[in-house]
Amino acid sequence: MTYKDTAAKQAAGKEYYLKHKEKILERNKKRYQEKREIILTQQKEYNEKNKEYLTAYRTEWNQKNPDKAKIISERAKKKRRQNPEKYAHDLAKSAQWRRKQKIDLMNAYGGECTCCGEQNIDFLTIDHVHGGGCAHKKSLGSYGAGGHFYAWLKIQGYPQTGEFQCLCYNCNCGRNHDPEGICPHQRAKQEPNGEEQQ
Repeated sequence: MTYKDTAAKQAAGKEYYLKHKEKILERNKKRYQEKREIILTQQKEYNEKNKEYLTAYRTEWNQKNPDKAKIISERAKKKRRQNPEKYAHDLAKSAQWRRKQKIDLMNAYGGECTCCGEQNIDFLTIDHVHGGGCAHKKSLGSYGAGGHFYAWLKIQGYPQTGEFQCLCYNCNCGRNHDPEGICPHQRAKQEPNGEEQQ
C-alpha cells in the first residue's frame, strides 16, 4: 500500500511494529550479532567524524528534554553498575576525557589565574566576569559542577568576548563573597598599606 499522507504512514508503521514487536526485535538482534564488528566500526567512524555536531545536538536535546534526559541517564547508570568491571573502566575513561577537556578549556583562557597567576590545572575554574554564573549554568542543565558549561564554551568556540576569565578556586570564591565582586588579592592592593585586611 502506498501512503500519500505522512501521518497515516507513520501510524501504520507504528501499528505494524507493535503487532510484530517481538519478531522484529529478535530479527534485529540476530542481524546485529552477525554484523557486530562492522556496525561498531561504522559507529566509531561516524562519531569521530561528527563529534562536535553530536555533542551540540545532545546538549541541546538535554536542555529541551530534562525529564527524559534524567530517565535515560539513570537507566544507563543502572545498566553500567550491573557490570562492575566495565563500570570502573567507563568511569576512568570518562575522568580522562573530562581532564583533557578542562586542560584545553583553561589553555584557551590563558592557562593561569588572571588574578594570582596560579597554574595548577586542578585549582583553575572559569569565572563569569560580570556575574550570573549560577543562572547561566542552570540554564544549560548544569547544577554545581561545570561539565555542561565547559561543553557549551567549547561548542561556542571558547568565546573571547570579555565575559569569561580563568581564575583559581580561591580567587573565584573571593570574588563571590565580596560585595563588589573584587578578589581579596585585588582588594588588598586598593588598601592604603597594600596589605590584606584580617
